[in-house]
Amino acid sequence: MGGMTLWMAKYYNCHITGIDIDSHHIEIARMLKEKHGMDQIDFLLQNVVGNPIDEKFDYIFLNDVAEHIRPDYLVPIFTQLGKQLKKDGVIFVSYPPWEGPYASHRNPKMVIGIITEAGLQIERRLSQSKINRVIKGLNRNFWPLTFLITKEIIALKLKNYPLQDF
Repeated sequence: MGGMTLWMAKYYNCHITGIDIDSHHIEIARMLKEKHGMDQIDFLLQNVVGNPIDEKFDYIFLNDVAEHIRPDYLVPIFTQLGKQLKKDGVIFVSYPPWEGPYASHRNPKMVIGIITEAGLQIERRLSQSKINRVIKGLNRNFWPLTFLITKEIIALKLKNYPLQDF
């Protein structure tokens, strides 16, 4: 509800547009914006599919959002986000994994299928867990290590526009 947005605006000194369909979330985000004096942030109450904004973005973040959206809504949402992404932009999606200790509402294979159907491609995928701090470079995407993964992070691009180092 605006926490990550405030953090990015503070540490990256950039303009950010936060969009949500839930008026309660926007209200809380605006209160936090005022409390912290962050003028470079705009929070909009908007349905990005039914009423898309006329703007292209360098980066789009869905931080622990996708797992709360019905699967049949995700394809049109990701399709619209792709339309609002600059040709060299990146969409970052994070969610708790299906088998992890915080049990997501989405199976990663389903999320990947939705992303592909929406015309996006996965450029990078990171499975974050506490084991990352202990063993570097270990593939944790097999049982029983999948149960230790606490967060999946995916970087998406428009098809035919490879990810540049950032």
